[in-house]
Amino acid sequence: FTPYAMNYKDPVEVGGLLLLNGVQAQVAPLYNVTVADVFDAFLAADIPFGNNSCAAGLLIRLADGTCNTHPTLAGQTLIAQTIAALLDKK
Repeated sequence: FTPYAMNYKDPVEVGGLLLLNGVQAQVAPLYNVTVADVFDAFLAADIPFGNNSCAAGLLIRLADGTCNTHPTLAGQTLIAQTIAALLDKK
């Protein structure tokens, strides 16, 4: 699956992920692989929270109020739903 952004307002983070996702999109068909678009799934879920995955509750919150890169149960569920939706199409 495509990696999600922690903060979709960060042009450096998003730009790097878009480049990576572009490479995945080019290479995956060569190996008959379907890539789940978790990047866009997180982005859609983040919109009501200022495009911030931490504020959306999709990433594990740390004691200092920031988040690490690992998804919460809600984030894990969104990833699983995105993958399951692809499997349903096959």
